[in-house]
Amino acid sequence: MPFQLPILAAIKRTALVLLCLSLAGANTLAGTTATRPAASKAATFKLVNYIPLSAAEEARLAAEIVAARDSENQDPAVAQNQSQTKPGISTGNASQSDQGRQYGQPGFVGEPINLNVVNADIRDILNYITEQYGVNFVIDSSVRSVPVTVNVQDVPWNVALEAILRANRLGIETSDNILRVATTDVLAKEAETQKVINDSRLDASLAVVHKHRVGSCSGQLTGTPQGLRYETSNKDDGFMAGLNDLEKFEVDYLQKTLRVKLRSGKQYDFTDPDGNADRLFVFHRDVDKARQRLGKGDTPASN
Repeated sequence: MPFQLPILAAIKRTALVLLCLSLAGANTLAGTTATRPAASKAATFKLVNYIPLSAAEEARLAAEIVAARDSENQDPAVAQNQSQTKPGISTGNASQSDQGRQYGQPGFVGEPINLNVVNADIRDILNYITEQYGVNFVIDSSVRSVPVTVNVQDVPWNVALEAILRANRLGIETSDNILRVATTDVLAKEAETQKVINDSRLDASLAVVHKHRVGSCSGQLTGTPQGLRYETSNKDDGFMAGLNDLEKFEVDYLQKTLRVKLRSGKQYDFTDPDGNADRLFVFHRDVDKARQRLGKGDTPASN
């Protein structure tokens, strides 16, 4: 009969939608079983008060169902690989571009990173970390092309970086927001050189009172690599002598006096204006250290 045609068309459309829903539910359940623990709750579709749809609406609904199914069942590992900028390397959160400024701070733990590379140039790994976390690297000329093989998962990037550097006899020197990568041998030699410079540096100055047999005068006693200089308003009392030209240079802590005797025979007894023996002691220590280095043939450095 003619009235049966609309009913048959509606039944066909209803059957098509139900078939799409059934297929989507079955695929979702299968994908959930393969990629998720058994305890995970599968998606549930519930059909309430169904109203027959037009052919165009049915096609749109079917497309939305298929798209939702594909998004739900996508393998997390595949989704992660699609977001990677380089094969074998991924990060837990690539948006943490401010972490480079936090590197080196006490208690800092970087975002997790996944590294799975074979014979990769270590400089490429450093460049990748720079791109991801805003770390400013300067690679020393002592760092050659070092092939690195590493496979770590969900490890803080700073921990992974330090482990990779140690394994390849490399180290980091931190200066403000810049990290300089060099070989451990180069860094060790630089540290030793800096220590020598610090130990031999001399730029000491002290306000003193020179006690005469009768009366006294105030002035400034200064020690530099060029020697010991005493400046005062009494020009006849001042002097300049090389560190090796001091016949006597000693401090009497109990008497709160610094005694200086020149090779010319003239002797000075200096005291602190406030009677502070500690200042005299520190000045004597720094100048005497430089004198000892001169005696060994080294030249003290100035600031």
